[in-house]
Amino acid sequence: MSRFVYTDLNEEIRRQIVSGFGSIQTSGGVVHIQNIPFESTWESPVDSAMPEDSIIHALVRHLKKSYENTGNFITQSIEGKDALYRENRLFDYTVWSPGKKRSDDMIFLFHGLNEKYWEKYWTWAHSLVLGTGKTVILFPMAFHMNRAPVLWKDPRSMQILSRERKELFPDAEEVSFANVALSYRLQLMPQRFVSSGLQTYCDLRSLIQSVKLKKHPILSSGGRMDFFGYSIGAFLAEMLFLNNPEHWFDDSRMFLLCGGSTLDHCDPSSQWILDSEASRSIHQFLSAVTQSEKEGTWHSGGCAPNKEEIRLFKSFLRKDKDELYRVSKWKDRARNIRLFGFSEDRVFPEEGLRKTFVSGDSNVSVKMELYRDEFLFRHENLFPSQNKTRNAANRRFNAVFESAISHFGTEPAC
Repeated sequence: MSRFVYTDLNEEIRRQIVSGFGSIQTSGGVVHIQNIPFESTWESPVDSAMPEDSIIHALVRHLKKSYENTGNFITQSIEGKDALYRENRLFDYTVWSPGKKRSDDMIFLFHGLNEKYWEKYWTWAHSLVLGTGKTVILFPMAFHMNRAPVLWKDPRSMQILSRERKELFPDAEEVSFANVALSYRLQLMPQRFVSSGLQTYCDLRSLIQSVKLKKHPILSSGGRMDFFGYSIGAFLAEMLFLNNPEHWFDDSRMFLLCGGSTLDHCDPSSQWILDSEASRSIHQFLSAVTQSEKEGTWHSGGCAPNKEEIRLFKSFLRKDKDELYRVSKWKDRARNIRLFGFSEDRVFPEEGLRKTFVSGDSNVSVKMELYRDEFLFRHENLFPSQNKTRNAANRRFNAVFESAISHFGTEPAC
């Protein structure tokens, strides 16, 4: 593949998309961009709203006397059922396709946790289309991107909440306006991490089924479906690829960037992801899930994950949970999986990737590339495009996407 000058390409794409989606032409070629409406029919298997007689409500009423903004936000969060958020049910996903000839093959690109804007991924999608000739689908996770409430994107409101949160939790680390909404949501009700993930999984199954049944307006049923998962999006990719419902993904390939390890080796504490209080709450909840033998009520809205799907999900929460089963799920398809990580990554560290994917079985081999570059590395912004970081951004971007395009561009392994 020809090498991309990421910083230049990024600027070209941003300038053109300002005027709206359609066809964009850069120095690399032409790409068509189309928004497709989607309605999620998924319903929460548990009532996400907290009972009105909960002690939390009493505490919130007391809280409102000193912190009105925070009290109102928490009240809305614990009283509002997830199903009532219209923007999470009715939304668009975006399809990027080659300009000259439409491809039957496609790549699903999954984003990271607590992201609200797609701009970061435009250059990623554009480069994958140009490099592979395949269609790329940007699909938002539940309560992320264009599925998130508008209030969560309002800097002024979130600044007020973050200042008050710092006073309420003086020992909390990484508190910021960028993560305060999701931090409150998941700290108070960490089960929403699972329910939102399950909704996204079910939405994608519904979308893929429509493609397979030839009911999709533009995507072809005859192509191969691959996965590009970044950060927590790698976890979502693993659930689809390794569960392989109805053998949809027998020939598929999966590329995992800065993610893929069991979640006990992930630290989401970051000003751009979750603060330390929310992160602690999530880890405690997920630890309890792995220890429980009860499957709970996972059936909802026509999407009922089977026991194998639930078992795989649990096995990726902790390394010591059902490890032999987890390894058995990926070892036969190891040649179709590639991981790309950074040694300086503290959200999904190198150690966690190695412990998850390096097995004592010499016949198991997942290709793993670890990039070392200490120059202003940050998990949430892999390719910083300021003047002083342009060379590092271009260098890193080409390392990642040359690897991904090579992986997706070759014939599927048998």
